Amino acid sequence: MALPFQFVSAQDVETISPISIITSEQVTSFSLQRNIDANFIKFLRDGDKIGTQNTYGINADLNYYPKKHWGFGGTFIWNQTTTEFNTNKTTTSDLGIFGNISYIDVINPQTAIYGRVGVGYLTDITKIVTGSNTNKETDNGFAVRATVGLPIHLDKFAYVTPFVQYQYQSGNFDGGKFTDNSISAGVNLEAYMRCHDDFNCDSKVGYKHSANAYDPGKNMFGFWTNASFGMGTVKTKYDDLQQETKDKYSDVNIAVDYTRYVWKGIGIGAEFGIQNNVQESEDFNIKVTRTNLEFSPHVVFQGPWDGAARNLFLELEGIFGSETIKTSGSNGITEKDNITGFGFGFGYNCFFGENLAISPIICREYATLKNDETGDKTNRNTWTFGLGVRASF
Repeated sequence: MALPFQFVSAQDVETISPISIITSEQVTSFSLQRNIDANFIKFLRDGDKIGTQNTYGINADLNYYPKKHWGFGGTFIWNQTTTEFNTNKTTTSDLGIFGNISYIDVINPQTAIYGRVGVGYLTDITKIVTGSNTNKETDNGFAVRATVGLPIHLDKFAYVTPFVQYQYQSGNFDGGKFTDNSISAGVNLEAYMRCHDDFNCDSKVGYKHSANAYDPGKNMFGFWTNASFGMGTVKTKYDDLQQETKDKYSDVNIAVDYTRYVWKGIGIGAEFGIQNNVQESEDFNIKVTRTNLEFSPHVVFQGPWDGAARNLFLELEGIFGSETIKTSGSNGITEKDNITGFGFGFGYNCFFGENLAISPIICREYATLKNDETGDKTNRNTWTFGLGVRASF
């Protein structure tokens, strides 16, 4: 057996490890940092609607390796949030498209390594409507990113991939120019599948892919499970000013979706999420920290039938968490809401490989946000329509 981080020959790998898929021809890899989803939220106080928030998004990476080692592909990022309270309406939209070139090789029978260079275009749009007044700001710029990843075989086509990434962006907005340097590191789930051999719809193989997926001891991971930390510096130069401003930021994102089946067709697990964003202006001595924590234990009931119907599922969940905004500076304040609630969802696991499924789901959630200082309560009712990928092992 090869020592860690000692390269082995492709022939040796093919005889002892399923990681040989990575160095095959016509291989497709993909990962998700966010599901394709749409969320429609209504806020109420004392039974009356006080505002709405609609969010949409996707963050996906897809690459194709037509020959051994070399591949090309793309990354698509889109996040949009529209918030409306009283006569104020704010819409923020982030869009990013990257073209990627990758080189991948094996390290040992369980691990590979890849280098990836991407060139893309990013645009951020903020639109604020207050009464009859509208203010819109658009930031556009080209970006270059370099990524090194370490896919570690988890089960069949699923891999856990630690990565390090550097990104440089330069662009302009109405009234000036900016540059953004950032570095990030984290862990994603990835899949590597041969196009003709490994993509098989569950129905075409007599539902063998899902036959034992819900047996006691089986596990299910949402493919959007990931963890990352990033930090960067934005330098902005305004056309009508001689000075240059400098802002720093950092982001921590952790998302885990896990289910373990303890009885036939019945699983227990949880979704856990942490988001921490820090924005700091050195010129104005202001620091804003936003932190969201959410823990949602759940129970999953699969359909008690054979064939396609066993992939239907009902999910019941509890919701616990908090949202905190802390502003530091001359007028520093902290606002915190504690969150409790429950929800339910219906979905279907459509297996397209031996342990991977596309899972559409519709969810309804009811939560209460209680202000930590004043005790004021706000109800949050949410409809979610999502499409994700799950790994069974």
